[in-house]
Formats: sequence, C-alpha cells, structure tokens
Amino acid sequence: MDIVSRVKVLNLPVGKYCVFGSGVLEIHGIRKAKDVDVLVTPDLYLELKKQGWKRKWIFWRTFFCKAITNGSNEAFTNLHWGAFQPDTTELIKRAEFFDGIPFLRLEDLLAFLLYSPRKKDKDGVRRIEEYFASK
Repeated sequence: MDIVSRVKVLNLPVGKYCVFGSGVLEIHGIRKAKDVDVLVTPDLYLELKKQGWKRKWIFWRTFFCKAITNGSNEAFTNLHWGAFQPDTTELIKRAEFFDGIPFLRLEDLLAFLLYSPRKKDKDGVRRIEEYFASK
C-alpha cells in the first residue's frame, strides 16, 4: 500500500496533522516509507490517545518529544531537534497536499534532518539534496 492510502485509512482531520519523515520522501519518489509518521496538534494527540494509541517516549540526544503509536503509525507532538524548534501549528499550516493528504514541505523536512545525528537521517539529507539538484 502506498503512503497516501496508508494515511487515508487513519481518517485524521485535515488541519490537525501532516505526514513527515519517510512519508515525505515517498511522496516525492525519493524512497519508500516503512511506517507512517505524523506531526499532530495537541488536541489531536489527546484524541488519538483516547482511541487507544499507546504512549511512546522518543529521546535521541537532543531530540525529545511525546509520541504515541498504533502499529506502524506514530504521532508526534513536535519536531524540535537541537536548535531546530519550529512551531507545530505553523508546520501543519504550511503543509503541501498530495491526493488530499497534508505532507510536511520537503524544505522543512530537510531543515529537521540537518540537525539529526542519526546515520539514516544523514542519508535522507543526501537524497533530498540530490533531489533538489535534479530539479
């Protein structure tokens, strides 16, 4: 199933979330997503918890946030990583739509990944930069 279909099944309210991470890479044809990561507003986070999504704490060096999970789906409250401290609501407002689904702008994903010390994110940076260079 493609990323759009996987997100549509979640039936999330537009304006309260956007897909980020590998889902953004998939929608741009950069690489396939293994899971669905969504950035959500605080009220949607609480609603998903009520629906049975399980709490998961994410901590990786300078990245720390609350997250909840439902199978291979994860919902995050923010994308704060080191000096990168964007406003969640603003990122969601700036999202670009593909087939009715909001995705984090590729430029915003690149900004986020540039602060990550993880090897897989360094590969993501390289792939995004190659993508932009080819356009």
